[in-house]
Parts: sequence; C-alpha cells; structure tokens
Amino acid sequence: MVELKLNYDELTEMSLEEAKKIVCEFDKDCSLEDIGEEVNGVNYRVEVFNEGDWVDKGKYQYRTDIGVLCECDEKWNVVKMFDIAVTSKITRSGSYFSEYNYEHENLKVNKIIKKVIPQQIIPERTVVTLEK
Repeated sequence: MVELKLNYDELTEMSLEEAKKIVCEFDKDCSLEDIGEEVNGVNYRVEVFNEGDWVDKGKYQYRTDIGVLCECDEKWNVVKMFDIAVTSKITRSGSYFSEYNYEHENLKVNKIIKKVIPQQIIPERTVVTLEK
C-alpha cells in the first residue's frame, strides 16, 4: 500500500472510465511532469507528487512516479485536481558518463481512495526464525 501525502478533501471526483479515456490521449514516452494534452477542449496534465528514487539493478535502473490528474486553464495552471492517480514506471540503461536510454511502460490509472487504518497494538511474543 502506498501512502500518499495529499489532502483528499481537495480532490474532485471523476469516473475511472473517463480518466482512462483522457490518459489514453497522453504521450507515453514522456516523463510524468511533461505530460499534458487538450481533450475535448479541456487541458489536462499530471501534477507529480511522488517522484520515486532510482533503484539500481545492475544494467538497468527502475523508478516509479505517481501524479494526480488535473484540469488546467489555457496557460496550463491547475484549476482542479481529480481523485485519479497516474503512475509511470520508467526503466533506464546507460551511465552518467554516456547517454541514458529511457523506456516508459504504459501509464496506469487508479482511483485515489481514503482508507482508515485502525490502531494496532501487537503484544510481545516469541517466534522461531532464521538468523541473519
């Protein structure tokens, strides 16, 4: 479960189907903060709020960015933020000394929900496990 640092009450509701149609219009080969498109006369873009760290796995490095779908005015300033998260998984190869090659997976679209986590107090106990 990813915990998002957002004020849920500031988000406007949008159906998941409508959001998927809008996101389908976006250029998939851009970083999340560069994505924006006019769809049916309305400007939409993604406001990134969780930029992942690069995870090094040898030849490849991976990162996941998460943003909120937003409606914008004609100057691309945010007017409304929707309860829709757009996730971008990025893979890069190459090095700091040469040129990086980036690959972007298809954008994922999810509803942002509010979830109450109940208080949990775990009593002390002894378990049998492996030594590290």
